[in-house]
Order: sequence, then C-alpha cells, then structure tokens
Amino acid sequence: MIYLNTLLAEAKLKLNIPSDIKKIYRLFKKNGKQLFVVGGAVRDAILGKSPKDFDLATDAKPDEVIAIAKKNKLKAVDVGGKSFGVVVVNGHEVATFRKDIGKGRRPSAVDYTDIKGDVKRRDLTINALFYDIGKGTIVDLVGGIKDLKKKQVRAVGEPSQRFDEDPLRKLRAVRFAGSVGGKMHKDTWNALKKNPDISGVSGERIRDEFIKGIKKAQSVTNYLKLANDLKILPQILKGLNIDVGFKNIKDYILQIAYLLRKNNPNK
Repeated sequence: MIYLNTLLAEAKLKLNIPSDIKKIYRLFKKNGKQLFVVGGAVRDAILGKSPKDFDLATDAKPDEVIAIAKKNKLKAVDVGGKSFGVVVVNGHEVATFRKDIGKGRRPSAVDYTDIKGDVKRRDLTINALFYDIGKGTIVDLVGGIKDLKKKQVRAVGEPSQRFDEDPLRKLRAVRFAGSVGGKMHKDTWNALKKNPDISGVSGERIRDEFIKGIKKAQSVTNYLKLANDLKILPQILKGLNIDVGFKNIKDYILQIAYLLRKNNPNK
C-alpha cells in the first residue's frame, strides 16, 4: 500500500546542514523556491550516523536553479539539464522534482512534477525521505520512517514495477537489507524472488554494489545468504564455483575467499 496524498509523518530531526547548503537554501527561499535534503543523508541521520553527502531536491527547474546560482555568484554546472533535471551548485547536486520517462539509470527523458510526483520514482521507502531545512523536519510520504524503525526494506509503490524500471535496484534492495540488519517486506521479497534477473546491469555497477554490500553489511554472512536465496549471488559471481556452506566469518575478504576457495586462482 502506498500513501502519496497525505503526509504520513513530519518528525523532528537534528540534521547538521553544512553552511554552504544553508546559504543555497536561503537563496532558493528568497526566490520563492523549495529546497530539501533527500535520500541517504536523511536516512543516515535517523540511524544516528553522520551524513557525508547531501543530495538536494527542489521545485525549481534547471534553468531557474542556474539563474539563482549565477545571480548570487555561485558556481553552477549543468550535468543533465532538461534531460535529467540535475544541476551541481557549489559541488552539491540539486535535482528538480521529476518523473522519469523510460527505464534504467539514465531515463530517455524527464517530466517535471512536485514532491508527491517525485517520490513515486524513488526505489525504496527508506531512501524516499525529504528533510525540510527551514522547519527541521522529515517529510515522509511513503512510510519510510516506520520501515527504518522496523529495519524493513520496502519498495516504493509496486515492487515489480520499480525493479523493472531499473534492475540495479534489486542489488540495492539486498544491500540495504544487509546494511540496516533487517528484512525485506514480503511484497518486495516476492517480486525479487519472482524475477531476480540483473543481466541488464553493467558489470561495473554490479561490482560497485557488491563491494558496498559486503563492506556495509552488519553481517557479511547474512548479506551473502540473502543474495544467494534470491539467486542474485550466482549472477554477481558469474561463472565461479561458489561454496554456499556459509561460515560466520566477519572479515568480508576472508568470507569471499572461503566462498570461492574451490576455484582455480587463475580463474
């Protein structure tokens, strides 16, 4: 069930916003535009971690973002503009609220929308949380706060549709289940079980997600078991003989070495 018409939660959160982002926020507000922190920084702050990267979302269109930046002598780099709705302002990605047209990490086009429309395109509820810089509150339209408290990974909207839009999200779902040390919502699990195929994802992205997964997992063993149960691990370690008699080894390098010990080192 997805909630998009009413605000599920607007909880207070102490998020230490860098001074340059506060400056950008004030300039946007002065020009009648919204600016939110979105995604990982909000999730990490709720979990008690100190965010390192801050992604920003706005109702200002790319041309407006550039105009506000240049008017106030800020550096603005158009890295997508009308194609992807992203402008880098003083080193921070500022994405216009949008809905993607097409599939994959790089949709064929975008159409601009509001915060309710933007949240629909995001992958997991725990990554679809917005932080209102002015109010100091979290804007939660999809139940992400509740899922975080339950340590539950759940897709936004219809799971099969989210994964079909971008198969990389399958790897991300497994990674986040490992990093929060929790479980998957049954609908999200069933969608992955029904179609675990990641053949459309580049080897480079599979490698990057796998490395993040084993490094950030609370339990490397549980992360690998989950990936294996969903038939994703054999696709990650394609063509290799994997010993799935998992041992509870904390060091991820030793764990991977154990899994692959029956392979010829040259392979």
